[in-house]
Amino acid sequence: MKFNEYLEVITEKNNSSWNTFYKMSKWYIPLSPKALERIFPEKKGTLYHVADLTLRENLEKLQGKRKTVSCFTDFSSDDIFSGAEGIDYDYPAVYVLNGTYTIGSYEDIYTEMDSQGRRWIMPDEIMEDDIEVLFKKVSDDLYKQFLKKDIFKEYTEEQVYMLIDDHEKIPGKLKARIIKDYLDSAEEAINKNKKEISKLLKRRTSNYNEVLGYNFKIKNIKMEEEHFFNWVVSEYKNVPLDFDPVYLDDDKKRAYEIADTLNIEIFETLEDLQKSL
Repeated sequence: MKFNEYLEVITEKNNSSWNTFYKMSKWYIPLSPKALERIFPEKKGTLYHVADLTLRENLEKLQGKRKTVSCFTDFSSDDIFSGAEGIDYDYPAVYVLNGTYTIGSYEDIYTEMDSQGRRWIMPDEIMEDDIEVLFKKVSDDLYKQFLKKDIFKEYTEEQVYMLIDDHEKIPGKLKARIIKDYLDSAEEAINKNKKEISKLLKRRTSNYNEVLGYNFKIKNIKMEEEHFFNWVVSEYKNVPLDFDPVYLDDDKKRAYEIADTLNIEIFETLEDLQKSL
C-alpha cells in the first residue's frame, strides 16, 4: 500500500471505521480502485449507470473522483432497467458516463460501497455456488495473510478476533495500521487468485455485465418521455403543466426545454432509448 493510501486510512471518520471493522469481522473482501488497478487491467470508455433521476446531483458530486459506481458496458435485455438490482425507480434514467472501469462480471457478486469508495465483496451473499466457493477461498487466504502480519506476532488467533470485535478501544494510529494490514492482505489474496477470479467473472450468465466505474464524467442522461414528464410535474410544482390525459403541445415543449437545460435526452419508448446506447 502506498503512503497516500495509508493517509486515507488514518483520516477515516469514526463511523466509517466502525463499518470497516464490522466488515473485517465478517472477513469480507475490500476492493479499492487503486488495488484493483494493480491487479486487474483498467479500461477507459463509455459506461452506463441506471438510477433514479432524483439521484442526479449525488452522481454529479462523484465526477472525477475515485469512488466507484456500479455500472455496465454491455447488455442484451429487452428491458435495460430489469437488471437494476430489483429496484423499482419512480423516474428511471440511464446515465451515460465516460470514465475508467475495472473487474467486469456477468455475475452478481454482491458488492457494497463504503464511505472511502471501496467496494466490499460479501461471499455469504453470493447466489452462484462456484462463485461463492471461490470468494470464500479468497476470504480464507485473506484471513491467513492477515494473521501473519507483524502487528499480530504476539497475538493468538482468538485475541485477534477479540481485538477486531472490540476495536472502539484501540488507539487511532493502531486502528489505522490494522485496517491497512487488512487491505494489504486482501490485495495479496485477490492477486493470488486473480486467474480463477477473471475466468469465472467472464462467464456470460446474465443479460448485462457489472463493472466498477470511477473517475468519470457524465456525458448525458437518457429517459423515456413518460417518466420524464412525471418527474417534471413532481419537481416543478410551481410550473403549471398538465400532461394527462393528453400531452398538450405547449407543456410538452416546455418540458423538453427543461430536459435540454439538464442535458437529458428524451425518447418516446424504451425500445428507442435502448437502440440509442
